[in-house]
Amino acid sequence: MIDVSSVSKNYIVGAQEVRALKKVSLKVETGEFLALAGPSGSGKTTLLNLIGCIDSVTEGIISLDGETISGLDQNKRNLVRQRKIGFIFQSYNLIPVLTARENVALALQLVKGIGEKEIAERTSKILAEVGLSGMEDRKPSQLSGGQQQRVSIARALVKEPPVILADEPTANLDSKTGREILALMRELNEQHDTTFIFSTHDPMVMEQARVLVKLHDGEITGIEKR
Repeated sequence: MIDVSSVSKNYIVGAQEVRALKKVSLKVETGEFLALAGPSGSGKTTLLNLIGCIDSVTEGIISLDGETISGLDQNKRNLVRQRKIGFIFQSYNLIPVLTARENVALALQLVKGIGEKEIAERTSKILAEVGLSGMEDRKPSQLSGGQQQRVSIARALVKEPPVILADEPTANLDSKTGREILALMRELNEQHDTTFIFSTHDPMVMEQARVLVKLHDGEITGIEKR
């Protein structure tokens, strides 16, 4: 599904070059529930952004679903991201003036070739799956943090992408709500066979992951499979 081969990423900070990733290699199987864990500055978010076509590699190769994505220009990376990747963010990133239904539907409206009827049906279905039946017409300010994250999950899944990338998805939630959200994502992972990759500091996420990848100073220091 995802093959990361000898990937390095350098950034220029002032007059210095900072190496965020150093020759990282990783294979992620279809339907995996994997966590990238490590302290701040370990490179986990950088790796997530490279897999997600948000950033480009300095060297090395990344392939997704048999397609090499590491050498694509920005426009082509955007197309891959639209078709194959869903994102779940720490701060939800919902549009405040739109309802839950509208926030989720917007992800499909950006994809060509999907009619309004199908958009409405898929939006209603996924909102029900994440436990938001009856709340579809509420705006983010009318929802709790956990409910907003459920909208974010629905928005990521409604495109039916093969990969979901989640950057610290439980960080803004209390422990009870975080456990509920994590259980929901695990359930959706199993139902849809969607690959989930997390960037996290949360021990609860690390514990629930079927594969735990530990990073430190831009290098993988261990891979634990459960």
